[in-house]
Amino acid sequence: MLNSLKDQFQDSITLSTRLLEEGVERQVKFATELMNISSESAKQICSAKSLTDVVDTQKSYLESIRAEVANLNTGVTTALKELYDSANEAVTTATQNATAKTGKKTAA
Repeated sequence: MLNSLKDQFQDSITLSTRLLEEGVERQVKFATELMNISSESAKQICSAKSLTDVVDTQKSYLESIRAEVANLNTGVTTALKELYDSANEAVTTATQNATAKTGKKTAA
């Protein structure tokens, strides 16, 4: 029973570590994309021939930023749900094992 519980917690730690590493990768990708979007928008604004072009570029820039933020949030939410489900499973199993062990002692 203890080995099973230990294995579950080790799996949870491994999952947490993996999710943390993936989170860092997502943040780096996010920051890189924001820099690329900003740089491209700045170039387009500098070469704009009219105020309409500037406004369109800024609108496109904001839409791109919104899309990147939405993608980041979706990834983070998915990772947190996976971590929550894993932790919940480990706690449920530990509780069931403790309850079963208590029940055996009471029966004896």
